Amino acid sequence: MNEQKGMVIFCHGALRDPYEKQANVQGYTLGEEKERLEKLGFSIVYCWIHGILMDSQYSMALGKLQKQLIKALKPLPAESQTSDAYPADQMEHRYSGLISED
Repeated sequence: MNEQKGMVIFCHGALRDPYEKQANVQGYTLGEEKERLEKLGFSIVYCWIHGILMDSQYSMALGKLQKQLIKALKPLPAESQTSDAYPADQMEHRYSGLISED
């Protein structure tokens, strides 16, 4: 988990780790939403790489995807958490989101 309580970071781009793995490293899971969100992320990047989306549209789409990723997060049991970290210099498009503690 990040040093800042309630902060989760997802990397977006063609060479990123799957969203579920990124969530797991930070102590969360995407549960049943992982496949749908993975396909959405792939589609957004694919459309941007092939010129369907302009940069501003790409950023807007990633922002909307980020909100869905954050909404889908569920805490992992303590024994399932890993300690792998993502070096900041290896992140392509990085978005962070605050998790509301309802």
